[in-house]
Amino acid sequence: MSPELIAILVTSFIEIVGLVIIAWMAHDNAKILERVDGVSAAIFLQGRQIKEAVEEVRRLLVSEAAHSPER
Repeated sequence: MSPELIAILVTSFIEIVGLVIIAWMAHDNAKILERVDGVSAAIFLQGRQIKEAVEEVRRLLVSEAAHSPER
């Protein structure tokens, strides 16, 4: 084998390995993004529940203030 052919084969092998690594990283990134989307949805729902609880407490405080006599 000539040195030029060996250089071409080594370069091609390195490029193929690089493409495989990039594809593997992209696949892992997609899985991470799916997890992040799930966590974001859970945080959004928790935020809504907290908002509803705060609004309920506010309504209770307003109704208590309306029914309690002034000091």
